[in-house]
Amino acid sequence: MRTPTLISLATLLVLPLAASAQIYSWKDASGKTIYSDKPPLEKKVQTREVAVGSKGGSEPAAPATAPAKPAEGPANGAPPAKSEAQLKAENEARQKLCDNARMRLIQLESTDKTLVTKDEKGQPVPLVGEARKTQTDNARKDVEQWCK
Repeated sequence: MRTPTLISLATLLVLPLAASAQIYSWKDASGKTIYSDKPPLEKKVQTREVAVGSKGGSEPAAPATAPAKPAEGPANGAPPAKSEAQLKAENEARQKLCDNARMRLIQLESTDKTLVTKDEKGQPVPLVGEARKTQTDNARKDVEQWCK
């Protein structure tokens, strides 16, 4: 009964020692050094092995192996490629903005009730006439912008 417990405990103690992560560094078009866990497309990078869970300033930084060179050709000056996670987050944010714009447009177009907004002082003001038409037009523009 004690042997499996000791083996499990020993395994748990040894696992963090084997964990490490690979870090990439490169310079972007403006000369700024970028560090990431994923390499950029079509750029030469420096690779560094970093122990997971190590403290940031406990060890001196490893010297650079070779200077990063800017990309040549059509990619030079172009924005860096976005990772899959960044694209997913942007799409989710765009979808949320689209949903909000649609709901606002539906509220402005479908209700016969007088809607209320707030002025600069925070006081409630009825949204009628030209102000309501302006808000409806703005909502339509938002739907066009975010729901492409």
